[in-house]
Amino acid sequence: MFEQIEGTGRFLAVIRSEDDAWRLLEHATSGGDIPERLDIRFDGWPRFDLKVDGKDWKSTVPTRIMGPLLEVQKDLHRNFVAISYGSANLKKMRDEDRESLEIIVHVGEGSSDFTADLGKQFSVLAEKAVEKMTSRQAVVTILGIATIVGTTVVAKDWIASRQNEVDAEVKLELSKQETARMQILADATRQQPVLKEAQADVQQSTNRLLKTLKPNDTTVIRGVPLKASDAAEITQHERARSESIDISGAFLILANDASRGDGFTIRVTRVDDNLTFSAAVPFELPADQKQLIQEAEWSKGGVAVHLEIEAAELRGSVVGARVLSARKIDEDPLDPVRQLAGAR
Repeated sequence: MFEQIEGTGRFLAVIRSEDDAWRLLEHATSGGDIPERLDIRFDGWPRFDLKVDGKDWKSTVPTRIMGPLLEVQKDLHRNFVAISYGSANLKKMRDEDRESLEIIVHVGEGSSDFTADLGKQFSVLAEKAVEKMTSRQAVVTILGIATIVGTTVVAKDWIASRQNEVDAEVKLELSKQETARMQILADATRQQPVLKEAQADVQQSTNRLLKTLKPNDTTVIRGVPLKASDAAEITQHERARSESIDISGAFLILANDASRGDGFTIRVTRVDDNLTFSAAVPFELPADQKQLIQEAEWSKGGVAVHLEIEAAELRGSVVGARVLSARKIDEDPLDPVRQLAGAR
C-alpha cells in the first residue's frame, strides 16, 4: 500500500485503479496506520468518461455539450482552491495553477466518446493537500474527491437516489459491494466535510450533462448507461452557484456570537452603503486583529474598523463570509467615516 522512497524518509502511495482508491480510503477512514511523511500519486486513474449516441452525434459535436464539459474543469478548480486556500474563490488561482489542472478531452471516433485521463490533475491536487494537511487528512480528502469524480458507484448512487425521489418505473440497485463503498465515502465525508460540497458540484455537473440529451439519445456517463427518457426523468433544477467576491471597507460590528469552538461570528454593516451580513472570524486571525473587532463591537456602533472579507454572493445575498484581516481606521475626529459611525 505504501512504498518507501529510498534515501528520503518519505513514503509513496500510487493509485492506479478504483480498487486501489477504495482500499486506501477505507484504510484511512477506519483508523489504519498512515505514514506521517506521505506523497500520493495517481497513475492512469481516475478518468472522465462520457459516451453519447444519437443523430446529432455522428461525426459532430453539438455545442450544447461544451458548457457542461467546462463545468467538469471548474469542479477541479473548486477543489484546488478549497484544498490550497480553504476558500471557494476561484480568483485565487494563478495561471500556472490553471495550466497544471487543464483537462485534455479526447474525442473518440464518431464524436460520441469523450474521455480524459485525470491522473496528472489529481497528482497536483494531492501535492497541495500534502502541503496543507496531515497525511491522513490528505488521503481522505484526495481519495474522497477521486472516488466522487472517477467511480461508477458514486454516479450510480446519485442516479438511484433520484429515481427513488421521483418514483421512477425503472430503478438502479446497488450491489452489496457498492453499498459498502458508499458507506466508506460517507465515513470520509464525516471526517472531511469539504467532500460534501465536492459531491454536490459533481452531481450538478452530471445533471447538466444529462440535460443536453435529446429524445432518442442514449448515454453512458461515468459507467452508467441511460436513455434520454430516463435521464429527463431524474434531472433536477440546478441549484444556484455562488460567485466568489472580496469585500472591504469600514464596518460597524453590530453583534458577535462566540459559541463556535474555533473562532466567532460577527454581524457587520458597511458604513458607506449599509451592506449587512454575518462573517466568521477564524481562530487563526492574529490576536491583535481579533481584539480590534471585539473592541468595535463593545463600542455599540461608536467605532468602525476596516475589514478585508472573503465571501460568496448567492441570489443577491452575501454568504460564507470570512474575515481575512482587520485594522484600525484613522482616529481623526473629523474623519467622515468616524462621524458616521458615531452617529449610529
